Amino acid sequence: MTIREATADDIPRMVEMGLRFNELSEYRERIKAKADVIAATLSTLVDSPSALVLLAERDGRAVGMIGAIATLHIYSGEPVMSELFWWVEPEYRGIGLRLLRAAEDWARANNLTQSVMISPSPEVSALYRRLGYSPLEEQFVKTL
Repeated sequence: MTIREATADDIPRMVEMGLRFNELSEYRERIKAKADVIAATLSTLVDSPSALVLLAERDGRAVGMIGAIATLHIYSGEPVMSELFWWVEPEYRGIGLRLLRAAEDWARANNLTQSVMISPSPEVSALYRRLGYSPLEEQFVKTL
């Protein structure tokens, strides 16, 4: 298995994974994923010097991805890594930690002071706690 930076050529496969994430996760009830929106967002991220998009590949096929941006925290002004997405195909679970560690390495190399991750489920929250993360806030969604 290899970890590498994504390119524009990888966008169609990443869109497939993004749609599968939406279909198989808690998000399916609240967010209707759109392939064209995912593709446009990924295109912007892949080209941005302040963003990171990594792929995990097995046998030449992308089976996982993580995306993050470097930004200044709105309150402290400190530079932080903010996760945008993190997905590994269910049949390849276990390799996601390598993606996360590679993203954290990128953050350290870019002098970012914190990693801010999203948790869609209690299971993911428990994983973050095991990895040394601590909760800061919850996210709530209301359809209007």
